[in-house]
Amino acid sequence: MNDVSELFKESPIRTLARTSKWLTIYLRAKEIGSIKLFENQSDFTQLQITFLQYLENISSLYFDLSLGEEFISDEVIVDWLRSECYLLYKRKKKEEKKLKKNIPDNKSNDSIVFVSKRK
Repeated sequence: MNDVSELFKESPIRTLARTSKWLTIYLRAKEIGSIKLFENQSDFTQLQITFLQYLENISSLYFDLSLGEEFISDEVIVDWLRSECYLLYKRKKKEEKKLKKNIPDNKSNDSIVFVSKRK
């Protein structure tokens, strides 16, 4: 692999997951439940798991686009590298929000106050 562009080439499985046919089947299978994507319904291969992850990621991108989220556009969705960057940004933003939510509020009456014992 001497050519650097090979490093940034989209994988065939990701390209397949990006097609409207498979994305539609995936979304309907989630919604209805009786549609099967694969012949096997359990013990998925690593390739099947990867395919499902790509389908979920692409579905998430289109959902965010429909909500008008910041930094997402059709151009980002069709570029796999930019879409991965967006998903990392979104995950980081979610983690920061979660951490912020877990920071205790010192103004609360539920907090414990420790007082040193005087002699």
